[in-house]
Amino acid sequence: MVLAAAKAICFDAKKDVDGKVAGYVAKVLALSEAGFDEPLAEGQEKGTARLGLVFSNYLPLWHAMKLASRIEGAVSPDVRQIFNKRLQSLEKLVKDAEAKARSGEEGRPRRALQMYDQLKAL
Repeated sequence: MVLAAAKAICFDAKKDVDGKVAGYVAKVLALSEAGFDEPLAEGQEKGTARLGLVFSNYLPLWHAMKLASRIEGAVSPDVRQIFNKRLQSLEKLVKDAEAKARSGEEGRPRRALQMYDQLKAL
C-alpha cells in the first residue's frame, strides 16, 4: 500500500487513478476487523517484545494508512468512517508504544524510535 500511495501522491496528483490504493485499503479493512486495540504488555521482557511487534508490524501500516488518507478516491465515502476509526486506534497504539519506548530508552538510541521519527514527519 505504501508504494501505491507514494506513486499516487508523487506522480498522479494525489489521485488513485488505477484503483490500487483503494484495493489495498479494502484489504486492510477486511484484515483488521478485530481492530488494533491490543494493550501493550507489562513487564520488561514482554513489554520489549510487544514494542518490537508494534514497531515492526503496525508502524509501517500506520504510515501506509496515513498516506492513503491523503489520496483522492482511495477511501470510498461508505467506509471512510470505519477507515478513520481504525486509523485512530492504530495511531493510539503506535503513540503509546513510542511513549513507552522513549521512557525505557536509557540513553541508547532505539532504531524503532528513529524509524518512528522519520515516518511521523511525512
